[in-house]
Order: sequence, then structure tokens, then C-alpha cells
Amino acid sequence: MRLGVDVGGTGTDVVLLDDANGGSITDQCLTTPRAASQAIQAGLRALQAEQPGCVERLERVIHGTTLVINALIERKGAPQAAASASATPQVRPALVCIALVCSGCG
Repeated sequence: MRLGVDVGGTGTDVVLLDDANGGSITDQCLTTPRAASQAIQAGLRALQAEQPGCVERLERVIHGTTLVINALIERKGAPQAAASASATPQVRPALVCIALVCSGCG
């Protein structure tokens, strides 16, 4: 199973893909800009309610955010660093997260 998350300015989209049967489940929650993780958690709860046990079976999580892109374009927010992390084959679920640079960094 794979999970995709996009945190937007208004809504947070979550998509669960089941590689075993090709099925997918989606959900959208309102984003709380100062606490974006709340919408991610709400989306995960909705997916878990529709397909019990799916969170435990996740093999990969991909997270993106238009909040950061919008902050960069609008030149809002505090200076931030860029970071990228990828899990090793020994770590499950494999978590790949990319943070973009916000305004004020040059």
C-alpha cells in the first residue's frame, strides 16, 4: 500500500493506493494552515475507517505541500532551509519528504 498526501492552502488531499488489487481510496479535509498535520491525521482516520488496517500495511508515504510553494511565490514566512530525507530499505514504511525553501533565504 502507498499513501500520497498533498497539503494545500484550503484542502488536504490523501490518496491510498492498494498495489495488490489496484484499488484506491481518496479523502479531502480542510487544512489548518498553522497546524497542517491535523488535516493529515483526519485524512488518515478517514482512510482507516474505510479500509481498516491500511495504515499498518503502508509501504511508502509521499508528502507534498502547496502551502510551501505558495509561501515561496508570495514571499511570506520565515527563512527556511531545504531538506530531503529518504528511508533505507530496512526502514518501513519508507517515508520520503521534501521541504522547499521559503522566502527570506536570499
